[in-house]
Amino acid sequence: MNSADALRRRDVSPQVHDKFLQLFAAGHSPSSALEVHKCDLQMEDGDSYSIQAADRHLCPDLQWCFRLYYKTFKSEYGPQSGDGMVNTLQERLTQWNDDSNNSVAYSVHGDETIIGICTPLMKRVHSHIRQSSELVFVDSTGCLDMNSCRVFVLMTNCCAGGLPLGLLVTTSEAESVVAAGLQLLQTLLPDDAFFGRGSAGPFYFMTDDCLAERNALKQVFPTSVTLLCKFHVLWAAWRWLWNNNSGIPASSRTHLYNLIHRAVSAKTGDELAGAFTSLFNDETANMHDRFMDYAKKLVEKSELWSSCYRDDVALRGHSTNNTVESSMRILKDRIFKRLKAFNLIQLIDFLVTRLEQYYERRLTNIANNRLDTVSHSRYLPKDSDIALCNVWKASADVVHVPSASDADVSYCVHTTLWLCTCPAGRSGAPCKHQWAAFTKYRDDCFNFLPVSSPSMRKLFHYIATGKDDMPDSWFAGLKADASESVNSAASSERQIAEPQVQQTVDLTVEPDTDSMAEEVHKTAEDIARMTTMITSKLEQDPGTYLEAAKAMVRNFDCISTTNGLVSAMHCFGKYTGAAPSLTCRRKRKAIAFANKAIGVQPTALARRSVKCYGRAVCGLGRPAKNARSTEHGYGKLRSRTVTAGLPTRKTAAPHCLAECVSRNSSLGK
Repeated sequence: MNSADALRRRDVSPQVHDKFLQLFAAGHSPSSALEVHKCDLQMEDGDSYSIQAADRHLCPDLQWCFRLYYKTFKSEYGPQSGDGMVNTLQERLTQWNDDSNNSVAYSVHGDETIIGICTPLMKRVHSHIRQSSELVFVDSTGCLDMNSCRVFVLMTNCCAGGLPLGLLVTTSEAESVVAAGLQLLQTLLPDDAFFGRGSAGPFYFMTDDCLAERNALKQVFPTSVTLLCKFHVLWAAWRWLWNNNSGIPASSRTHLYNLIHRAVSAKTGDELAGAFTSLFNDETANMHDRFMDYAKKLVEKSELWSSCYRDDVALRGHSTNNTVESSMRILKDRIFKRLKAFNLIQLIDFLVTRLEQYYERRLTNIANNRLDTVSHSRYLPKDSDIALCNVWKASADVVHVPSASDADVSYCVHTTLWLCTCPAGRSGAPCKHQWAAFTKYRDDCFNFLPVSSPSMRKLFHYIATGKDDMPDSWFAGLKADASESVNSAASSERQIAEPQVQQTVDLTVEPDTDSMAEEVHKTAEDIARMTTMITSKLEQDPGTYLEAAKAMVRNFDCISTTNGLVSAMHCFGKYTGAAPSLTCRRKRKAIAFANKAIGVQPTALARRSVKCYGRAVCGLGRPAKNARSTEHGYGKLRSRTVTAGLPTRKTAAPHCLAECVSRNSSLGK
């Protein structure tokens, strides 16, 4: 019988059955696998798709896809719960811990299940990434499997982004369970864990305001200091202000939040004291006793979240745990494809295999200089306006870098710890002075992506694969290494800075004084030609050139240092479109568009916004609030046409804290 109702009752073909098994193995859910199969049928033969879509032999129904999905995972990962699942878990432990890797440990604490994970890649991160001894981010998430287990992630941060140090899977968030899990995780860590600190743990942990989590960390790592994420402090404050039990009226919530925000944003002790004084003397705040009690508890924990207590702490510029927060999105989007695991065994299997493979791919891309996804990273800064000729080494691990804005100020960069005396780099965060020192001397640095550092690229390859099988030439750049000329320049600068060492230095290659004298003579003639041309133009057209010449003379008279004069000479004509840029890429762009493009300040591009995007590329910078899309509730700002007799459509609450404060609305769940 040739009818659609008859064809939809046929059995599914073995070929389709095998194809769906392959799609499930690739990470597809039943619904996404069926959608992919339908797209394939339509692409293969679009004319007869309407017939094939009605035939269950070729296009199964969604119920069959779900039955096959659960049948497949039950045979692969055992029962969903119960003793059968525990027995299967014990069998899989042998598979996960093959070749004496000792990557997964299992224990029971009372009625709760605890599983610790430290894969070979995580152990290599412990051993070779310095930041693992300085600051470790800790956070947890749930809803990854059918049994609602909690997954705790320990992570550090370097130029490659967040890298995992260990995972903890538990069936409870109780303090005793988390502490037992951390102790179990310690048995899996290498001897040189946390970059050699071992069982002492890192210097600092950063978490959200979870008391059980902080107490468990303090119990297992008593010498480590636990800090609070500043964003979660503000997030919790806004949540509390919108809680019905707080008794805060809607008209006062924004004002009270701003009082807390001022205290959290204080950079010095005086600013923090002034913020607390304003808070406790505020008339609106004193009208609400519960808010005053909340503020007093916040003051008691100020040492954990305030920036003024972190001036001398090497946090690498981190005041929030956004690093580990982004890893949760990676887990749910990239690893689990927004589909819950079938049971605990599949959850562990994905964390041991797929998560390991994800970070291996990411580190391999960095080792191979495939930096497409991190081109806008702060660990890949643009060329600074600091002249490298003014950068010199004071000692083996200290580099002096002049300020870009004040010629009389210079900063010291410690190339072993990669700290800088400037305000931005004091805590170890990447700064342009570190970038100048790294660019000139090519020392190994975890604060910047190893674009031109073969040794660092080779190290990332080893961390990713655990193999040292690639020759050094694989990581060498296409251009000749200029380290020899850099070292010679550095030695000459040291001779200038330390004249008493000149007698002990044995130079094997004498400088070519004749060629240098010729170059100096030619450059002097060029300068004379420039001054003659400027003088001629000034005499011919004083109305145009007089004021500009006076300004040039005044600026020249204001220069009192050698660094200032050298910097001014390097920057002459830089922003007119006539001078070449500092890099070859920008130089080629300037040549190509010298007569086409109008010069613009760099910050002007970020202020532009395009309200309606067509096929053209959207503008850079943060869009205006009234130009935001209707997603996440931002469409509430727009006026809608209200149809008589129909209720207004509700939209989801936004998740952006700043947007909720500006609109005085609650946060989305």
